[in-house]
Amino acid sequence: MTRKVEVFSGLDRLRRHVDSFQELAASTQVTPGAQWESVEPWLRHRPHVRPLAVRVSQDGCASGLAILSAVRRRGIWRIGKAGVAGEPYGFMFGDDEDLAALHRGIGRALRLLHNPWTLVLEDMPDAAQCAGFTEVLPNLTLGRGLPSPVLDVGSGQSLRTVLSRNTRCATAKAYNRLRGEDRALTVTWLTEADELSEQLDAIAEIRLRRNQLLGRDRSDVDPAELPTFRDTILGHARAGRAKVLLVQIDGSTAAYAVCFLSGHEMWVYSNSMSPDYTRYSPGTLANAEVVREALCDPSIDVVNWGAGIQRYKMSGPVTVRYARTVEAWSSSTIRVWDSAVPRIRRRLLLAS
Repeated sequence: MTRKVEVFSGLDRLRRHVDSFQELAASTQVTPGAQWESVEPWLRHRPHVRPLAVRVSQDGCASGLAILSAVRRRGIWRIGKAGVAGEPYGFMFGDDEDLAALHRGIGRALRLLHNPWTLVLEDMPDAAQCAGFTEVLPNLTLGRGLPSPVLDVGSGQSLRTVLSRNTRCATAKAYNRLRGEDRALTVTWLTEADELSEQLDAIAEIRLRRNQLLGRDRSDVDPAELPTFRDTILGHARAGRAKVLLVQIDGSTAAYAVCFLSGHEMWVYSNSMSPDYTRYSPGTLANAEVVREALCDPSIDVVNWGAGIQRYKMSGPVTVRYARTVEAWSSSTIRVWDSAVPRIRRRLLLAS
């Protein structure tokens, strides 16, 4: 069957194909980070970024899609993923031939730029989605990306097998302390966008304060980060793929976990706790509740804790998945220049 490959750019053009994109996402069970509800807010809140899309179709029906981002700096096009660094990414495709067509289409899209370019695709799901680039891109490097611990909560698992003894003891201690100090604990799961919109201010405040405490706050560097965060949650909720946990103490939100569903996987998009309630370990309570919720849902087989190795993520039958990274340059000269610029900047900073 003949496959048609289209290359186009612009958010308005992308919006015309939303329905077919969403049908393709549902049939291919693409990771939430690559779904329209994540990609659209990221692009919309960054008008300086040019969306670049490759669409594969058969008989007028979409069978493959890759959405990239393009920014031109100092005469060089910087091509990357359309999404937040560290969040799972990937392409939508029906079969291997659709994937091969996407690789060829991306190669064609890069040639159509008629300018020097660099390509960096981080957080790709597996080697299969990357290997095909070797046939279409020059000066290519394939590497290993960030690790993501994935917890098995499928058939045969129970709280005793998925939560370590230390975690169960810490959870019991937190419950006992709350009872001993006569604090009211409420654990609530929300799935509707209207309910969630009322809680987003509290969630965003906790996330901001925790990031500041850990030195991870980028709100002053990227003002689009917070509105992207909020709209991504609401978008997935409207699509029926969001589960948001609130752990409240005496009516105030002490911890939260925002989870998105895709196929048999529940991805923890964001979770954090308020520094005001550290004494009661609300983060531990929230993480244990996420596991309990996943165990109770027969449609969920794994919990993806997200990128980065942390102690709480390694409790139970965990497998560590490594993302993949694709890097390519339009020429060997651009590759050398691209690697030299950071070194030159560091030397200038040291000399100043």
